[in-house]
Amino acid sequence: MHYKQRIESIEYLGHILEDVNSEHWQPCISKTYQENQWFTPTNTVKALSNLGNMLSKDLVSQWLNQYNISDESSNKKIGIIMAGNIPLVGLHDLVSCMIAGHDAVIKMSRDDKVLLPYLLEQLFNKFPYWKEHITLVDKLTTYDAVIATGSNNTSRHFQYYFKHVPHLIRKNRHSVAIIKGDETKSDFELLAEDLFSYFGLGCRNVSKFYVPEPFDYPTFYDSIESFNDIKNHNKYANNHTYNKAINIMNLVKIYDNDFLILYESEQVGSPVAVCHYEFYKNEVDLQRLLQRDAEHIQCVVKSNQNPFEVTIDELKDRTFLFGEAQCPNPWDYADGVDTLQWLIERNQ
Repeated sequence: MHYKQRIESIEYLGHILEDVNSEHWQPCISKTYQENQWFTPTNTVKALSNLGNMLSKDLVSQWLNQYNISDESSNKKIGIIMAGNIPLVGLHDLVSCMIAGHDAVIKMSRDDKVLLPYLLEQLFNKFPYWKEHITLVDKLTTYDAVIATGSNNTSRHFQYYFKHVPHLIRKNRHSVAIIKGDETKSDFELLAEDLFSYFGLGCRNVSKFYVPEPFDYPTFYDSIESFNDIKNHNKYANNHTYNKAINIMNLVKIYDNDFLILYESEQVGSPVAVCHYEFYKNEVDLQRLLQRDAEHIQCVVKSNQNPFEVTIDELKDRTFLFGEAQCPNPWDYADGVDTLQWLIERNQ
């Protein structure tokens, strides 16, 4: 398939996803929730809508203008092992593979096995070509290169298992927020979107604050009270209860408002219903902490009134305003690694 036709296919996927509120999506969304209780209809619609926006014609054109992409397909087989932490999180890898002109051999996560087959069914109906070039498998057996996303533990297995072919292996990453100390209620409400979307399960969810001392915890908690409905989700509530009990038993000083626990820690990643915080003395100290944690950070968020600039090279292009972490552009690559360029180089 020629390049222009591949782009038409991508834009069609975007059109299908933008139509997520239509009736034809509802049985799929309901089945998705039955299979995985974390994938509530609200979260699934949000994820698919964001993907639809990301694949809009204008953004796709802006994204691809910076690449030199072959007009012909290579039909090299790219194995893609997808994660299942948020709905359809592996779509960007598939789209990049299609644009580069490769065949995709996909192992879906058992936690997200409904949405992609439904989306591909619609793609195949419009562009039958892809039926022979996108395959869903239970196990990767034939591939020329591999993209795999998993935990820190599984990444070690991936590194060993796929060492004989070019591979792009992703580990756990989390996102962080810079608190200046003069944030407004509306600032914290936007930050809460980055905290609570998808129950905090995504790599773009904020799991840690860098805060000045003292930090006004009551104002923060008052500002996010409108998100308290999250405690009515059984799985989330169970995690909150468990993590609160563990920390109390371990005599850890915590702050809690019945749906979000805060406690001091250097760790970037935090459990569900928990957000870590760490104090910084000044802007120089803040940059030091960001540099120390950079390899574990997916993106950084801050308020639009915050004058602090992130000076760490690998994080500069992954800094967003509060509330924007879950709305990446197609060029906002996971781990800061240009997936599309990596795939284009597989043609060489």
